[in-house]
Amino acid sequence: MRWRRATTTKGNVRTSLSPEVDRRVEAWFVSRGLPHLIPSYSASRDVLTRAAPLLVVVFVVECVTAVREGSAIWLNAVIVLAGFGVALGAWAGLNRLRRRPTWARPDRVGAPELVAFVVVPALTRWVLHESNPLRIIGGNLALVVAIYGGTSYGVVPLARWAFVRLGRQFQELVALLARALPLLLLAVTFFFLTGEVWQLVGGLYGPSYWLTLALFAAVGVIFVLLRVPLELAQLSKFETWADVRRELAGTPLEHEPFAGIDPPVVEPPTTRERANAMLILVFSQGVQTLAVVAMIFGFLTLFGIVAMQPSTVENYILREPHLLAEWTLLGERSVSEELLRVVGFLAAFSGLYFTVVGLTDQLFRAEFVESVLKEIRQAMAVRAAHRLLRSADQLGATGPG
Repeated sequence: MRWRRATTTKGNVRTSLSPEVDRRVEAWFVSRGLPHLIPSYSASRDVLTRAAPLLVVVFVVECVTAVREGSAIWLNAVIVLAGFGVALGAWAGLNRLRRRPTWARPDRVGAPELVAFVVVPALTRWVLHESNPLRIIGGNLALVVAIYGGTSYGVVPLARWAFVRLGRQFQELVALLARALPLLLLAVTFFFLTGEVWQLVGGLYGPSYWLTLALFAAVGVIFVLLRVPLELAQLSKFETWADVRRELAGTPLEHEPFAGIDPPVVEPPTTRERANAMLILVFSQGVQTLAVVAMIFGFLTLFGIVAMQPSTVENYILREPHLLAEWTLLGERSVSEELLRVVGFLAAFSGLYFTVVGLTDQLFRAEFVESVLKEIRQAMAVRAAHRLLRSADQLGATGPG
């Protein structure tokens, strides 16, 4: 939604919001992985439409690559041209359905476009290639869900923000690990040298192994989600507009004049806005946990290469290990599949332990979690001031009454 620049006066304070500042605020929310804090944020206009070029490329590729293996070149050429024709026909038909120029680029992605993206390539392959359309439909549905979720919640800028924070706090994180995880390292090293662990993990193959690791991650995420909602509810509440003003330092609204009646009456965050804010904590905690998992994985892998001979591994798992690499350096060294499986299992367990400690240990909370909560608090202050300025602009643009 576009707002004309408008000016209102409340007391002696001039309240105004220019389109440029409005765009900077929206970009500020997106860069922090909080796009849902933007007023009038629309899935069809702001999310899927931005992903339209990618959807178009996938759509065309799926339609024109329905070739038959072993068929004559001329027949495959005809199939490719037919698929390309189907893609162009679907594009033109959707534009005519929306009463737009036949070959215009889509200005929004809604239900008709999504249905065409999911179904048309599958039907094209079914007719031209006699392949099972359900596989293409399922893959396209999964792609749409992934694109929508990733774009809607700003996963890429959110991950960038979380990794930048991790880089700034890496020294503090290492120092905290040195204080908080000595018992864990001792326990993990002990389990690493226990034959029962090797036999247990050695029996997990394929989906069973990855589901076990995913279970550790899921329990960690659930633990975070169960502890944060009560704290998030308080972050969007301000006693005065002066409290809001103090939180705006370093934001696009830092120097914008505004005034409001105390106490601030701000629309409570919606379910999506709360979920977006909770995702900030999950991502921040997740990136820190991944750093811990990577360090423990590297330590145990190095320890296993140095200390675990193939004969030792064979005694643990009661069969010959599957060696992935072996070399001679100060003795015989090797890396086995079983070693990496055990290391991955223990590293994932360590990640779960670190997540629990991170949310319950007061020292960790003071150095890491509280800083994230402060950034969410600042985002809620920007949200409150931004909506106040937008409401003033709307009033100025429409006039009284």
